[in-house]
Amino acid sequence: ASINAMETVLNASPNTGLDDLQGLLLMLNPGSAQPLCTLMANLKHKSHRMMICDVLTAHAKQNPSLLTRGLTDSRWYVVRNLIYIMGKLGHEQFIKHLEPVSSHEDVRVRKEIVRTLRSICPAGKGNLFIPFLNDAEESIRQLALKVLLSGSYTATFAAWTRIVDNKSFHDRSVSEKKAIFRVMRQTAGEETIPYWHRLVTRRSWRNRKRLREDGL
Repeated sequence: ASINAMETVLNASPNTGLDDLQGLLLMLNPGSAQPLCTLMANLKHKSHRMMICDVLTAHAKQNPSLLTRGLTDSRWYVVRNLIYIMGKLGHEQFIKHLEPVSSHEDVRVRKEIVRTLRSICPAGKGNLFIPFLNDAEESIRQLALKVLLSGSYTATFAAWTRIVDNKSFHDRSVSEKKAIFRVMRQTAGEETIPYWHRLVTRRSWRNRKRLREDGL
């Protein structure tokens, strides 16, 4: 009942003072803080939702399942905020929960997943980011490329075949294909040599224009 009362008061005024309320919410037992996810979802004003985000971040340090339960919420901003908190905490255990929502219909959610994965894995598992290179939204593909180029990531060539063998790959811009090839070489190393050999021999060296179009 008290959570419902808070919701009513906060939604009635965007200027409600938050410091005392935040202190009170931080005193909750982390194991009983689940209603905060519902409260955050129902608040109208962004400043109030961000305050609840901060409180949930503190509680989820001891009770990470607080965050994972809300990922099926139908409201994109609720899911995005929970994923944002996961990134702040940086626990590897969140990775398996992010995979089912990686194809979320809202671009803002998918973008937050890439950022959160970068926070959790700043190096190492490049395979986590490669599926986003087939995203229909170019800005997400560019973000995933930027992440892979900026860190010390490794990936299997098998993970890359889902990108370079995809029918849509050859319709992309030359600059995007070049960036993908660069990251592929960087992350998969010598595993990619047979692929380059096949690609170059399939596109006769006499057909230089097609090689340029392929980003080679």
